[in-house]
Amino acid sequence: MSVFIRAVSKADTKTIGEIKALSESAFSRFGSYGELIGSLITESATIAGALHVDGRFAGYVLLAFSLVQEHDRDRHGPLYRRIGVPSNSLREEIWAVALKPQYRGKHLGDHLMRWAIDMAEVSGVSVVHLTVAHDNTRAIKLFERHGFMFETCVDAGTYATGVEARYMYRTIGE
Repeated sequence: MSVFIRAVSKADTKTIGEIKALSESAFSRFGSYGELIGSLITESATIAGALHVDGRFAGYVLLAFSLVQEHDRDRHGPLYRRIGVPSNSLREEIWAVALKPQYRGKHLGDHLMRWAIDMAEVSGVSVVHLTVAHDNTRAIKLFERHGFMFETCVDAGTYATGVEARYMYRTIGE
């Protein structure tokens, strides 16, 4: 089995279309995500990695990068202070990880997570965070395998449909 991930160009309408379609089905219980994910891919501070298995699109990860601002310390303050994340350091948020149904259960999500962490390392990111549905045990196990931990002092809230979200993070470079 041949597996590779490539960064998605903002002009790659075919892959962006595949990502939008996968987002609609993979995240249907959270609301309509296809158009949202499609629009986020074209923003300058995001990067999507498309996973291909034997030359076929199998899934993706969507990352967003931003500087930790002083006002971020309000929401994330207790966590950032505890783990030593200074203002003006770079952070990465994993906005989405999705695989087509036929590729699930084969540890292909591990490739996407390693790619996301590699992107954080080469970009000088100090912390990576994400939200996950409280009952998405497969995703939670994937994230934990890659060093993510739950943080209860950050309120992750709920998704648009009322599903409870949980906040997870990991530091980079330690």
